Amino acid sequence: KCVYRHFIRKVAIIDIDVHHGNGTEAIVRNLKYTPEMPKDKKGSMTFGGAAVSLTLFKPPACKPWLDGNDVDNVFFASIHGFGGGFYPGTGGSCSRTAPRIINAPLKKGSGPAEFRRSMRRDILPQLQEFHPDLIFISSGFDGHEDDLIGCCELSEEDYIWATQQLMAVANRCCNGRLVSVLEGGYNTRGEALSPFASAVASHVRTLMYTSLNYTYSDWEVVAQEGLNLEETENFTQRLEDLYTSEYHNHVRREEARRLRLRKRQLNLEMPPGKVQRAASARLEDEAVKEAASTQADLESELKEEKEELKEEKVDTAKVDSLDSLMQDIEKIESTLQERTEETEEPEE
Repeated sequence: KCVYRHFIRKVAIIDIDVHHGNGTEAIVRNLKYTPEMPKDKKGSMTFGGAAVSLTLFKPPACKPWLDGNDVDNVFFASIHGFGGGFYPGTGGSCSRTAPRIINAPLKKGSGPAEFRRSMRRDILPQLQEFHPDLIFISSGFDGHEDDLIGCCELSEEDYIWATQQLMAVANRCCNGRLVSVLEGGYNTRGEALSPFASAVASHVRTLMYTSLNYTYSDWEVVAQEGLNLEETENFTQRLEDLYTSEYHNHVRREEARRLRLRKRQLNLEMPPGKVQRAASARLEDEAVKEAASTQADLESELKEEKEELKEEKVDTAKVDSLDSLMQDIEKIESTLQERTEETEEPEE
């Protein structure tokens, strides 16, 4: 309770998992003392022929973390999928104080435009106004467009943008004090090349390499330039809708797949054992391809020879008869020579 309390008193929790952070919200809600709580309930039931008495005790009125001032020092915001039976079914639009709780629900199929617009309008300005001393991020990546159970259509670029915006607030308010805790993300097919791994790598890379001097916030550009908020939001929406059109989504998905294929070909982001197995498999494939090409060359040569024979119209039967005739002639010549030798011997 006393560690760093002299300069860390206000804590903010931002949940970007596609599921509502209902557990965290319940903990934050219980920071506030509620005098009117339900009384203990008693009852009985028969189980297996025996009477069992039950007593349901009322929950504690308050569960403070430090003291009674926690309600003014804790901020919680969750941006998540909501509606259509999506789990857990809680987290409708909400903005309450003491403690500060904000729910920013997204409809099924929401993409970068809706995600960024909700962050700009509902979460980032209020977080900046709260001026936290420490920021926690519940980093869930199951809102990715290729996730197996999520209901949103986000990409790595959206998680990079959200991380940068939260780091900008952290750099302004609390000297960059920000802690990210991994939560959801369920498409691990492809291991190091999976959508989940790519999103996590993008998030961690942004945390590592974003400068402590980075303080740019998208939502402040409108106020600084004195532009009409509604007109600017409509224009931004049209641009983002154009950016997230079906054709562009198709192009981005194809580019991501080509990139993952290229990484596999270059053996990038693979453990040494898998690199060795991939190299041996590649050598086997090359050997098989070489043998197949050699066989194809031999077959083509044989085919060419057959075609030449057809073109010359060589009668193989006649050739065989000529060969047998030459053999008979050779036999006759040999017998004649033997007879001449026999007739010459007595004359001597």
